[in-house]
Amino acid sequence: MACLSDTRFIVIDTETTGLPPHGRVVEIALAG
Repeated sequence: MACLSDTRFIVIDTETTGLPPHGRVVEIALAG
């Protein structure tokens, strides 16, 4: 579950911010 969600969130975060995943990915994962 974490792996699939993490990958999806990382891809979205990278496309939105264009920067490598950091703390934003965790926030999005928790919110989503």
